[in-house]
Amino acid sequence: MKQSSIKEILESLGYELTDHNHYYTTRAEYRSGENPGSLGIYPRNNLVIDFVTGQKFSIKKLIALTLKLESEEDVKIWLNKKQFVLPKFEIVNPEIKMPKTYPTEWLNDLLEIHDYWNVRGISSETLKPFRCGLRSKTAGKMVGRYVFTVWNSQNQLVGLAGRDVTNKSKTRWQLMGTKSEWLFPLFLNADIIKKKKEIILLEGIPDVLSCFEAGIKNCICLFGTEMSLKVLNMLIKFDIKKIIITLNNDGPGMEASEKLQNRLLKYFDRRRIQIVLPPGPGKDMNDLLNNGGVDSIHHCIYGIK
Repeated sequence: MKQSSIKEILESLGYELTDHNHYYTTRAEYRSGENPGSLGIYPRNNLVIDFVTGQKFSIKKLIALTLKLESEEDVKIWLNKKQFVLPKFEIVNPEIKMPKTYPTEWLNDLLEIHDYWNVRGISSETLKPFRCGLRSKTAGKMVGRYVFTVWNSQNQLVGLAGRDVTNKSKTRWQLMGTKSEWLFPLFLNADIIKKKKEIILLEGIPDVLSCFEAGIKNCICLFGTEMSLKVLNMLIKFDIKKIIITLNNDGPGMEASEKLQNRLLKYFDRRRIQIVLPPGPGKDMNDLLNNGGVDSIHHCIYGIK
């Protein structure tokens, strides 16, 4: 019999696959899942990942779970009856790189001097939970910068983001760590996002701080205009019902927002996604806070004055 493709076999089981070149995404039909991006299928690795449950198993196991078969021998019988022949898998064990972590002693070198952000409309009360401050050492990395700490779900320090407050550096922000692994500030607002089932995608830390100042805490920082796979997997895992894209209203802002929306449409219904840019060219959330107060942020995001 002719060798069958994984796509052909899974589509016969009712899986609607979205092709991403080296892998597929689909609904978790085996457990009657509804999210079209909750399952990742990697034929080269003979690997299936359920992003919602965190389970990992083989493609044969997926077939068995879908058909409610008890053993791999039953899978072979079903394949033979359907005249399907599984391809030989090229088992490629991907190199697993653990995100770098930093000693929590970093916190000892951060002074609670918030003048820079206070002038920008962010209160010291808002800043305190972020475990941030001015780097106090006279030498070394991040000196002269106001540093925000990034934490993972195991309460490990996995990143540092420092804003130059001296106006002497050519780079306003300096990042340390694996940015693609960051979910900031999920160590503060994970429960809020899970409960609300709604999230606001923001471009930078000042946007997050401004929203927190306005009492809007169901947001996450993209550290730019592109969304990492880590953030996408989080949206799927939390089963987010509404996603508000609020990037800066600069030249590429709308283009980047539409690109982000198109990527999300592969996994979420169009009715769940909304693009909301700050009014006026060159504006961001911090501009709104300083020019119109917290009410202007609420009005921008939710249309509430």
